[in-house]
Order: sequence, then C-alpha cells, then structure tokens
Amino acid sequence: MKLPLLQSACNLNFVQPVMVVLLVVGVSYSLLRLVSIALLFENDARIPAGEYIATIRGYQKSMEYTLYPPLINKRQFERAHNYPIYFVKYPTDVVPTGGRYEYNLGEQGLLVRDTDYFVIDTLTYSRFYNDSICETNPVECDFFKKCLQGRSPPTAC
Repeated sequence: MKLPLLQSACNLNFVQPVMVVLLVVGVSYSLLRLVSIALLFENDARIPAGEYIATIRGYQKSMEYTLYPPLINKRQFERAHNYPIYFVKYPTDVVPTGGRYEYNLGEQGLLVRDTDYFVIDTLTYSRFYNDSICETNPVECDFFKKCLQGRSPPTAC
C-alpha cells in the first residue's frame, strides 16, 4: 500500500520507460554482435584458402602452416605440420629446445626442412607489427616481413 505513495512522492514514473529502453538497447546490441560474428565466419579468408589448397597436388610435397590455418587435408601431402614458431612471452622465457624441430629459425628452417608450401595466417603475421614481439623474435620478424613484401626467395614463401 505504501508503494504507490512512495512512487508519487519520489516521482519515479520514468523508471518503466528507462527499463524498456535499456532492454531494447541491450537486445539490439546483442543481435548486432551476433550478426557481426556470423559475417566474420561467412567471409573468413580461410574458407577459400582451404578450397584452393585442396586443389594442390600434394604427392611428394610438404606443407607447413602457421598457428591458425585453413582446413588442410594433411593426408594430401607427404608432410604437413605446424610451422615451429614460439613467441617469447616474458623476458625470462626461453625458446624450447629438443624435439623434432628447432623453433624460430625463420627462412633457414623452411629451407632445411625442404618445405614446398608455406601457409601464413593474418593473426600470426600481424603480431610482427608489434615492436616488443620483434625484439624477442628478430629472426622470425625479419623473415615474415620479407616474405610478405615478396623479398624472400620463392622457395621459402
């Protein structure tokens, strides 16, 4: 009973329209986010890249790809694996040693492993426009920048 008296005393008649507006704005924002994510998936460059790679004759060929590759049928190639790159995350971090591959060799690593195809994704190469990444990974930074500018030998890029 005291609620209507409190509402008229404090003049809270604007609460309901404000709540409706906030609800409409929240739902609209959520829908716009869903549409933008759907458009990102629909226009992802990895889809046509994967279709193109599927047309490559992979017999006795090798392929390496960076961290976020398109869909690749690994059985299509004699050897298809992730490019061995390690991003140093903090000053005391060290590049792993041992294992099947040496990390962060850049162009020389591709030549030693005799890689025929090298697939680079934008999320990986865009990291090399960050100065702190280039300070901790200078070999890879130089290689990716040369590769994207077309200054690296065609056997490497």
